[in-house]
Amino acid sequence: MFLLHSWDSVLDYKESTMNEAKTVESTFLNFFINIEALVKEARATTVFTGKHNYGSEEKKLISE
Repeated sequence: MFLLHSWDSVLDYKESTMNEAKTVESTFLNFFINIEALVKEARATTVFTGKHNYGSEEKKLISE
């Protein structure tokens, strides 16, 4: 809630402000949960060897 206000403005402790803060928090939480799922999916399907694992499209782009 504090991050939604300017540092020099008066904080508004209304119920609507708290609901807005909860909505913003929920948005960030959902974003990071989705990112975590994508990272886990990528790790499960990709073998990390420490080298570049370019696909055909990447190799084509580099060669141009």
